[in-house]
Amino acid sequence: MSPQAGTIEVGYEFPSISSVVSREMISDYAAASYDFNPLHLDEEYMAGAEFGRTRFGEVIAHGLMTYSLVTRMLTDVVYALGGWHERCEMRFTAPVRAGDTITTFGAVSHVRPVGGQAAAGC
Repeated sequence: MSPQAGTIEVGYEFPSISSVVSREMISDYAAASYDFNPLHLDEEYMAGAEFGRTRFGEVIAHGLMTYSLVTRMLTDVVYALGGWHERCEMRFTAPVRAGDTITTFGAVSHVRPVGGQAAAGC
């Protein structure tokens, strides 16, 4: 259940959103961000590329593309209530590949009034 305007409180858990990452999403984000690193675009390069002791074996998504899915979760709730998020902490625990499903989740860690609106952190 979504909260009513002005009722987001510490501990509120955001509704999760699941998104299947596609190769097209990864390519579109690379173009939009002007980040043409072969990590995100070149399957042939990634098949044999080594990064220290790490070998991904295929194209991986941008970390900030993953982050954008989290901000979508926040804005779907907070902005609709006339507030905004001021801080969001997250950890990247594994590379994201085409075909992976990303499910976002989070909870409000603090709320403070700002000019008649609420600023929420998670």
